[in-house]
Amino acid sequence: RMRHYITIDCLKEPEQSAWMDTWLKGTDENMITVTSLSRASFNQLLSRFVLYYEIPIYSTKGGRPRKLQH
Repeated sequence: RMRHYITIDCLKEPEQSAWMDTWLKGTDENMITVTSLSRASFNQLLSRFVLYYEIPIYSTKGGRPRKLQH
């Protein structure tokens, strides 16, 4: 039986992902294209999940977010 794995070396850092580009630099129109939700609607939905998941806050002012736990 053969198993295939993706190693962590091939994954991008979370802050370099296409999603983070859209989140940090994208317009409301970009958010609607990607998620079918406006930024305000996405934030409202995100606030419902904060009770169940630890959601890191990313700041455009600098600082490095924590790496994903694996």
